[in-house]
Amino acid sequence: MVDTLINVIAPIFLVMLAGMFYGRILQPDTKTFSSAIIYLFAPALVIDGFQTVRFTPDVLGQVTGLVVFSAIALTFIGYLLAWLLRLDVRATNALVLAIILFNGANYGLPFNTFAYGDEAEPMAILYYSVSVIVVNTLGVFIASRGSGSMSFASAAINVFRTPLFYAAVIGLAINLGDIELPLLLGRSVSILGAAMIPVMLILIGIQVSQFEFKITQARPVAVGVFGTLIISPLVAWGIAALLGMEGLAWTVGITQHAMPTAVIAIALTTQFDGDVELVTNTLLASTAVSALTLSVLVQLLT
Repeated sequence: MVDTLINVIAPIFLVMLAGMFYGRILQPDTKTFSSAIIYLFAPALVIDGFQTVRFTPDVLGQVTGLVVFSAIALTFIGYLLAWLLRLDVRATNALVLAIILFNGANYGLPFNTFAYGDEAEPMAILYYSVSVIVVNTLGVFIASRGSGSMSFASAAINVFRTPLFYAAVIGLAINLGDIELPLLLGRSVSILGAAMIPVMLILIGIQVSQFEFKITQARPVAVGVFGTLIISPLVAWGIAALLGMEGLAWTVGITQHAMPTAVIAIALTTQFDGDVELVTNTLLASTAVSALTLSVLVQLLT
């Protein structure tokens, strides 16, 4: 528990704290950061992940199945929870995003490596890369519907306006086709991809500096935290069992789905004018509580 707090969570919060001071002093435009993440850094990280780590089609199929089926199930659960809370459209879509988008990059990668050893890192990268497909399809669609003013067709079109989908397709082609990118291009992609995690942490720090937790959001935030840290890994556990998964694919898959809300959820709600406050508060609360829930989960999985 202490090692997790010091070596995994504390560095993340320190970078976020730097973003808070930066945001408080200079008050930068958050959409500049969110658009850079969505259109530059995230696509590069996905391609770099697929070109760096090679897996068999069977493993790719199981991982994709777990991520996709879990996302679909959690979307229905998220909308059900929002209906029970009688949330408006804007808050509903934000709550669903907070539940289905897990922090598999800047939190999931180091945590899995720390908990299960260096051999778990490639599997964690694969889960993140595949989850980006969900971010760009289901995530972008839900975020586009943020305020309820955008039509179903317009939200669907937005799915294909962001490059994450195409980056995932390119990455899969590189991986399955065993293609080597030219050294110049490969290194450029790696540099861009490496920028995503610190920029995402800076963005959440900026958002925190601009928003205050509202007591009126206590219930949806609590439900979002429960959905993210408890319901999500339980759903993943059940689907992984149905898919016959085992070994690191099973362990890392469940652990990734137990991660707190992803920073990309803030980038999407910012970009599409959603309820940024609800997502930000859920992210902060779930990140804090995850120190306890993840410590318990590791004991259950090992």
